Amino acid sequence: MRGRITIILATVVALAAAGLGFARAQVEDRITLRGQSGNPTDHYSPALAIVTVSPPEYKRGCCYDSNGGEWTGPRYQATGRPSLGSNSSYDWSVGVAVREGGTRAALIANLTHDWPVVSEGRQQVKHHVGGRAVGTVGGYWVLTRSTFGGADDARMEAAVGFSLCDGNTAYAKFSLLIPSGDSAGGTMGFGEYLINGKSPTVWNAEKGMQSIRGIRFEGNRPASRVTATVRGRRVVGRVADCNAHPLAKVAVQLQQRTGSSWKTVSSGRTSVAGAYSLAARSAGTYRVRAETRTSAPVRVR
Repeated sequence: MRGRITIILATVVALAAAGLGFARAQVEDRITLRGQSGNPTDHYSPALAIVTVSPPEYKRGCCYDSNGGEWTGPRYQATGRPSLGSNSSYDWSVGVAVREGGTRAALIANLTHDWPVVSEGRQQVKHHVGGRAVGTVGGYWVLTRSTFGGADDARMEAAVGFSLCDGNTAYAKFSLLIPSGDSAGGTMGFGEYLINGKSPTVWNAEKGMQSIRGIRFEGNRPASRVTATVRGRRVVGRVADCNAHPLAKVAVQLQQRTGSSWKTVSSGRTSVAGAYSLAARSAGTYRVRAETRTSAPVRVR
């Protein structure tokens, strides 16, 4: 039985990785990552957020807070007694792991349940800035499964994470707890549970994988690089994160060197493509600052 389940789970994971057979989702939920003042995430852009996307069979459930919520799905029922069953559901949440090592280590440290990993791998997570797709970033996912109920235990947790360019890891995790098992009481003649014709083990694994494959994130991550070049009496360049994705509408300051210090002489904001153009009023040495990053000095003649 365990060998058969392992093969089925491997097939589900492979299909999810290939992006096959998954319809457009029904629910999208957006959770911002910026914390309150004094929190280790209070430096993030207020627009930086993870968007979770439900499988198409699910809708919003009863319970939401600032970090996550619940999705409810189709009914599961016993093959030997159709009246025995209920609606499927699972909980999800979003968070930031602060300085907890690599992406995989951060995911494992922040799982809700201490269950064995049954499958894992790398994933490209979609990134949108200023309302447009700017590329993907490398992430990591894990799928875990409870062993407390033996071979019939269908409870699983799926999680995916990616770097925020500052040593922190953003993650989304999904606890698929209902239905909790495949058996409806076979020794009592109730048979097995099925949900849309599939066993709960297969169903939960499939929906967990769909959930982690469906996420994307929006907004600016912290600046990692500021470029600057001179065009006449203007300093132009670009502000980007650690994947060279643009920082949109971020404040930039043109600073002129005066002796051993730097003085801000003009300011502006980047375009949705992360580009800026700032006027230098006189000859001199300049640099551009965005957030905590500065460009290399340039000379305006």
